[in-house]
Amino acid sequence: MRIHYINMFLFSLMFNILVIFPHNHYNTTLHTPNTTKIPTTRLLCECELYAPSNYNNDPEMKQVMDNFDRHTQQRFHEYEQLADKTEKFCLKCGYGLGGALTSWEIFGYTGIYGWANYAALLAHEAGVKAGIKVVIDMFSRYPGLIRLPGVDLTKMINGSNFNIPMELVNIVKGLSKELCKPSSKQPFCAFRNTENGKSLVSFANSASEAGITQAASIQGAKVELIKTTISDLSYNMIVSGITILIIVLVMVIIYFILRYRRKKKMKKKLQYIKLLKE
Repeated sequence: MRIHYINMFLFSLMFNILVIFPHNHYNTTLHTPNTTKIPTTRLLCECELYAPSNYNNDPEMKQVMDNFDRHTQQRFHEYEQLADKTEKFCLKCGYGLGGALTSWEIFGYTGIYGWANYAALLAHEAGVKAGIKVVIDMFSRYPGLIRLPGVDLTKMINGSNFNIPMELVNIVKGLSKELCKPSSKQPFCAFRNTENGKSLVSFANSASEAGITQAASIQGAKVELIKTTISDLSYNMIVSGITILIIVLVMVIIYFILRYRRKKKMKKKLQYIKLLKE
């Protein structure tokens, strides 16, 4: 009887151990499905699932690649044409402005100095006219000279004799010999008979000196104006020449930069072609 009790105790103990042990609660049966799950991946090789095995033999892909190459070559050709036109424009502009600068300097200075010579000639003529007018005004004060019949001092006194006292004296003496008769009652002839030759020479010297002074004054003022004008024109010519020269230098620099970049691109292109051939 005691043996049966012991067997029953051991059996219950073993049963409780099997029930309480945690491995038995979490031991579930795994069922393997018949279909295999397709794993989802984001690798680049996923595109190969829908891509043909060879791009070169795919007509649609060849057409896309041909269109891409054609448009790319067309765009590169347009860029090259634009660069070529820009280079030629800069070069022609540099040549044109350089020639214009040379012509501007040559013809400009030639014109300025030609105008200066002509202006100096006009200034001399203006001075001579002013001197003649002063001499005529002084001789009109000579007693009885302008009252002589047929006497026109403007025709007798000119630019070649207004500044020579002896020429003026000879004019008065000639009029005296021609018009003054012994029986003449003209004031000029009466004065010539009473005065000595020294007073006439002194009068002629005074008139000639007054004419020379007036001519030099007028001519000097005109010449100063001419010098000021030439100075302003020369300054403007220099500034314009420097401006044109700077523009020419900028155009030449742009031309060389574009030319260098174009050669660099051509060199890279030749290197790529060489690598592709290899």
